Amino acid sequence: MILSYFTLVFGELVPKQIAIHKSEQMALGVSGLISGIAFLFSPLVKVLTWSTNTVLRVLGINPNSNEEEVFEEEIIMMVNAGEQKGTIDTQEKDLIECLFAFDDRQAKDIMVHRTEMILLDLDNPDGWDHAIYETKRAFIPVFSKTADHILSILNVKKLLRN
Repeated sequence: MILSYFTLVFGELVPKQIAIHKSEQMALGVSGLISGIAFLFSPLVKVLTWSTNTVLRVLGINPNSNEEEVFEEEIIMMVNAGEQKGTIDTQEKDLIECLFAFDDRQAKDIMVHRTEMILLDLDNPDGWDHAIYETKRAFIPVFSKTADHILSILNVKKLLRN
């Protein structure tokens, strides 16, 4: 239990906070060391890479093919893990999930033709109640003078919540 505590504090939390607060200084400070280690071990890495590629070729696998796909479910799992760790906040998670929600849709599938738009006239608010309660739209454009002069978009759900 004590070992876990020290491992968590000194192996995870403190390095993460140092990286957050002094990322540029840390990167510059260790870049030389990392470059040196990479140079020192490059012959070993080349031998291991060659050996691995040779075995893969013998097994009939092309080592240079890049067929690994990242699927939507895997990305969502990574995003959820990032949210739990605190590296991704809820708004970022929601944004990423929304990207996948729209991946199969085209603009023409969700567009409303201009002649079918429901608009709210800022200069004549008398008909607003009827338009807001009768429409099935989540957002209604608000215009002034002409429909070409859109001033804002009314979020109907937010309005009805308040």
